[in-house]
Amino acid sequence: MSEGSTDEPEDTPDDVLDVETSAGSEGTTVTVRGEVDAHTADTLRHHLEGVGAGTVVRLDLSGVGFMDSSGLRVLIAAKRRSVEGGGDVKVVAASRPLTRLFEIAGVADHLGLDARDDAS
Repeated sequence: MSEGSTDEPEDTPDDVLDVETSAGSEGTTVTVRGEVDAHTADTLRHHLEGVGAGTVVRLDLSGVGFMDSSGLRVLIAAKRRSVEGGGDVKVVAASRPLTRLFEIAGVADHLGLDARDDAS
C-alpha cells in the first residue's frame, strides 16, 4: 500500500445520492435523497434525462439536505428540456434548506415550488 492510502473506498455519487423514479397518474415522480453537488449532479441529470419527453416530472426533494449551483443547473436545464417537449418539471416537495436556496436564487416560482408542500 502506498503512503497516505486507506483501505476505505471513496464515496461514489450513488453512495451519497439516491434517486428513485415512479410513474403515476399525475406524471412521473422523481424522489431524491442525499446531497446534490458537483460530485452527484450528473447522477441526478442522468435520471431526469431518462424520463420521456413531454412527461410531467414531479420532484420530491424533501430528502435533500444540500444542493449547490450544480444541482440548480440540472433542475433548470431539466425544466427547459421538458417544457420544450410539451411536459413540465415541478418541485412538489423540498427540504427547508432547498426551499430557502430556491427562494434566494429566484427560481422557486420557475420550478413550481408551492410553499404549502414544503417538508419541515
